[in-house]
Amino acid sequence: MPDFHHRHLFIPANPQRLKFKGSGRGNFNRRSLNVDDHAVRLKQHIKKVEEDFEEEAERRKEIGKGDDFGLILNVESAPGYPLKFTSLEKKPSRYKDGINLLNVRYRVENGEMVTCASILVPYGELDTLANKIEAYSDRSKDRHSESGTNPSNADLLSNINSIGSAALNALWTEAEPLPETQDEIWWELWVSRAARAANRQKNWLEQFEEERVRLGLEANQFRLRLPDNDIVLVKAKSAELESSLDLLNSLTEIRKVRPCSVDLSELSGGEQHDWVDEAIARIQWPSEDAPAVCILDTGVNHGHPLLENLFSENDLDSVLPQYGVADHPDQRSAHGTPMAGLAAYDDLRQLMLSTQEWLQTHRLESIKIIHDGNEHEPENYGAVTQEAVARPESKNPDRQRVYCLALTQNTPLDDGRPSSWSAAMDASASGSQEENNPKRLIMVSAGNHRNFLTYEYPKTLYESRIENPAQSWNSITVGAITRKNSIAEADDESRRSRALAGFEELSPFSRTSKNWEPRWPIKPEIVMEGGNIAQSEAGHIIQRDSLELLSTASHFQTRPLTSMNATSAATASASRLAAQLMARQPNHWPETYRGLMIHSAEWRENMLKGNDGSKRHIQEVMRQYGFGEPYQPRLFGSGESGITMIIEDTIQPYDPESKAGSASLGYFNLHNLPWPKDVLDIHPDVELKMKVTLSYFINPCPGSRSWEKNQKYHYASHLLRFKEKHKDESEEAFQRSLQKMIELDDDDVVEIGSPAPDNKWVIGRKLRGKAGSVVHDIWHGPASQLSEMGQIAVFPVKGWFATRSFQDGHEFYDCHKFPVRYSLIISIDAEQEIGLYTSVSNLISIST
Repeated sequence: MPDFHHRHLFIPANPQRLKFKGSGRGNFNRRSLNVDDHAVRLKQHIKKVEEDFEEEAERRKEIGKGDDFGLILNVESAPGYPLKFTSLEKKPSRYKDGINLLNVRYRVENGEMVTCASILVPYGELDTLANKIEAYSDRSKDRHSESGTNPSNADLLSNINSIGSAALNALWTEAEPLPETQDEIWWELWVSRAARAANRQKNWLEQFEEERVRLGLEANQFRLRLPDNDIVLVKAKSAELESSLDLLNSLTEIRKVRPCSVDLSELSGGEQHDWVDEAIARIQWPSEDAPAVCILDTGVNHGHPLLENLFSENDLDSVLPQYGVADHPDQRSAHGTPMAGLAAYDDLRQLMLSTQEWLQTHRLESIKIIHDGNEHEPENYGAVTQEAVARPESKNPDRQRVYCLALTQNTPLDDGRPSSWSAAMDASASGSQEENNPKRLIMVSAGNHRNFLTYEYPKTLYESRIENPAQSWNSITVGAITRKNSIAEADDESRRSRALAGFEELSPFSRTSKNWEPRWPIKPEIVMEGGNIAQSEAGHIIQRDSLELLSTASHFQTRPLTSMNATSAATASASRLAAQLMARQPNHWPETYRGLMIHSAEWRENMLKGNDGSKRHIQEVMRQYGFGEPYQPRLFGSGESGITMIIEDTIQPYDPESKAGSASLGYFNLHNLPWPKDVLDIHPDVELKMKVTLSYFINPCPGSRSWEKNQKYHYASHLLRFKEKHKDESEEAFQRSLQKMIELDDDDVVEIGSPAPDNKWVIGRKLRGKAGSVVHDIWHGPASQLSEMGQIAVFPVKGWFATRSFQDGHEFYDCHKFPVRYSLIISIDAEQEIGLYTSVSNLISIST
């Protein structure tokens, strides 16, 4: 078996930093119609809105209120045509608020997509829209070019079907209808942080708070701050919200508050205390400063004999301290203690059935975020999670840790779009709104399929979408596979049953992103063991302990061991791997640990069933299994038959000399790798595998405005890609092609003067960019070709850092000037020892 006992090779960052010379381009699908007739219709719509403004102004005058208000307008596109909604906006002036784009929604009409944009138009600013329509109908203002004559504002106005006043319904961005109940319910309110006129004494949050207090509306204590919004949970009747125009004016969106789901199999015992005692005698415990898995869950009963030496008193905390730090008193709902056992040891059968000494290299922490008796009270889980993440760092700021979250929400439209919770996860990982921007490694479960009444394996899992907040771009989302396909129980029903999933196939609990909207990132990133389920001879689905993982029980005084399954178990096991990696390869960035976990993943044979080599099939595999299961020997080390090189660097994505809000691309980094040409040239016919992983963290900016591609609103602050030197390309030609790249959109680029794409890449340039803030690909080929591929460039693609501008004092003021970090990981593997590690380590020693 190959020996991978060396540490991975760290390459000092010393790239060539080269400036872009390309420029953007693009076309807009505009409707053809009679301009004069259409202008008349639009003017009629504006006239009706004008009447609504005057009616509201008169009403406010009667009750002693001024004209400092706006109306929410709903603007809808023609079916099948896009809406250029960013052209509806207007910046505020010194004395007048601007026109704000609040949200963007979609519906299907006769099989065609209709885009609906909500805008807030201040009193007195309707003329802005009216003047656009007037210019559209004025032939003297037509624009002439080589391609023809176009009316002024044609791209915006030609595709608009209607403009009208709206209220609460235009702020509701959920797929399901606005609740019709007149009872008090909890609402997730997205309060605007948009700039106001300089003479305004109150910002939008202050206006919101004043109205909320006046109306006597209860608000949850946890709040989440995002670049464009403050998220506040409020208990109110819909009529109460609708009664205050000033409150509605302060909002951009309203969403449904959903309970958090804890999914745990039936607890079972049957193991003996002396097994635990025997195992404890063999364990070497870690030091106090060892890395830790921080479990964000229901609390942990840390007095368990297998856990007590992994926690100190300071390692246990609660977001709401009055509820304590212990696990749920009902063992059927106690989730945190079994999570702790797997995060420490993985499946306890490995420890229990061994006779060898057990070296425990990491510790545990627990922050309780779900509490006794209020599991389904509406909580702003984004803010709760951020608070939980901050707590252990305040007590032990120097400890390396990985955060583990296995709590998810099911929503009717889990299609990959961001939520306030997933955005909070991304903000926590990137540290985007904290002093010094601390970076963090976060693991989150993909969520579990729970209904087995109508179940067809694996089809049901293809239709079961990954749950909130596992669409988080910066977190590692963990799905589940299983190797547990042998039922050990001896009862008659068990002997007549079969394991549902085959060896190394998708666990019957694991959700997928096969039915997500294609534009959202591929998830999960990795899979781990999540257990199996049995099907009886009669076709019934039954659970068996032998098909699940063994862990620590919450009621350990009577039965110290219990079973656990699904993506919760897989996420705990993945978190354990990450903490072990930190212990073995210390002092790297969180981006690097994340990248190494993904980089080490492999697709097993059964995951690739029916593989025809097409990119379509590879994408289907990725949306079920991510990049595969981490291969532990290569995750933890390098050797003569396989090396891993790590570069940690920064890049300036956008030109700091360009204008905020319309920044141009800045620089790309060209890395000359310490390439083992001597070894590769000696073994020209040896088949090699090269992997490249680019790991970085984006800063999130959620909201429905980013749900459709447009020139201004993006979810990600920036995107990064890598481009490898082609085997048939000179270094000079490679550099020229990089400088001439032209950006088309946030998913693709056009490359000028490059050779045809290398078909030896498994994922390919377009698909590799579909995984959010990680880019990964695999190359197979002979050493003679790899010998000529020793350069890799990292380059930016536009995000909202380039297209948004903020007022001085905002945390993202001049964000286009911000540099960003990344980790670039390259590995080469051969099926035999050919001296790779010695060759590359010698080259690094010479260069430094």
